[in-house]
Amino acid sequence: SPPQPKVPSVPWGKDATGVHDLNGSHALAFYGGVTAKRDVPVWDHWGKGKKQIGTVAKNATATIRGTARSGNTRLAFIDLGSAGVGRASLSAFKEKWPVI
Repeated sequence: SPPQPKVPSVPWGKDATGVHDLNGSHALAFYGGVTAKRDVPVWDHWGKGKKQIGTVAKNATATIRGTARSGNTRLAFIDLGSAGVGRASLSAFKEKWPVI
């Protein structure tokens, strides 16, 4: 079988909250829930060469670990359990979580 993509983790611990550094940018860590407006792809990172590592199905709930900005995009860090934490567009979810 082909090698599994490396899933980057967020650089803070499981129970972290507050503002943290993420590759030189501010990210907001917290623990909460989100509900998908549509089928939402979850990516290993955000940017060129990203690989899809999961999907949150339409109307399904998922655990959000925090938010950040990437250019004009507001990102959600989605906890995929054993697959790690991936990135998705925050606008794809019904809840309005803060982004710094």
